[in-house]
Amino acid sequence: MLMTQPDDISSAMRDLILNSSRLSIAVAFWGRGACEFLRIDDAPRGSRILLNADSGACNPAELRKLSKRRNVEVRNEPRLHAKVLISESRLILGSANASANGLGFQAHEIFGWHEACVELRDSKCLSASAAWFDERWRKAERWSESVLRRAESAWKSVRRRAASLALSAGSYELMIDSYEGAPVYVVVTDGGATFDEEEAKSLSSEAGIFTERLDYYEEWPDMPQDALLLAYSAKRNAKLISFDDVWDSSSPVRMIRLKSNIRIYPVYKASSDALEKFGLPLVDRLNWFGAVSRVIELMRRDRSLKANLNSRGASISRPTDWCMSLYDFLQLCSANRISVPLL
Repeated sequence: MLMTQPDDISSAMRDLILNSSRLSIAVAFWGRGACEFLRIDDAPRGSRILLNADSGACNPAELRKLSKRRNVEVRNEPRLHAKVLISESRLILGSANASANGLGFQAHEIFGWHEACVELRDSKCLSASAAWFDERWRKAERWSESVLRRAESAWKSVRRRAASLALSAGSYELMIDSYEGAPVYVVVTDGGATFDEEEAKSLSSEAGIFTERLDYYEEWPDMPQDALLLAYSAKRNAKLISFDDVWDSSSPVRMIRLKSNIRIYPVYKASSDALEKFGLPLVDRLNWFGAVSRVIELMRRDRSLKANLNSRGASISRPTDWCMSLYDFLQLCSANRISVPLL
């Protein structure tokens, strides 16, 4: 039986897992939520799972959860690209991973891709598939902490490449998970500085901070450290949002207190190396950051979205200011079907 609809595929996979007494799974890529998605906890004791931990497409957190399941044994096959589920009476094979593709999508994102799988009950196919799996299982690497460390390293490497690929290919969906855990934030401030900038630079210089390409945030003790801040601003009572710059918060001096008792927090203009490290656009970047400005404007006009933004207040200097990770921001956009155009 051919299955092309995501609901049919996921239902068939779960049904096979739940109604098997012997289970062998060869699925290369595992994303966040895959164990719950496939109901691995309910798989029969002694189930075998073969995956490709070296691919960079397996979420390390999910692999750690998977390896701790007492009802399954996990092994690693670095050349695996197959997607096969085998029970004693049927098998499913096709294109659907436990993550939606080889670039590291997460399990829930399988919906929206064009997948195809077939379910077979033919005894000859079952026998041949079981023999194929047994051979690869016998040669596969047993699970260990060393395998998991390699998986973590490969995952981080692919995250960086995937972010750059997303920007060049214009794939908004691909970009979202590329920024999971990345220290990149969207920051919106409403209004200008209230402190003496000349005094700020003088004190910065005395503290040994290079003042060129330097700026400050005011009264923001919880400013993310060693992060990139995508800075936007709005004039009071204005509906338009403008992109300011990308700031790097890795200043050696955390905070400077002015004579007026105002606390300021130094940030540097981000270098091209810093932008490239996190896959942010280097070419025509104003177009992309400008697109984010339009999205923020849209959010501020929508009552429920504005409430969502306000609930994430950054406690900078005014209650109208807010900050959230770029990952959370893009997730919020995705959940509300708001597209962020890319280059």
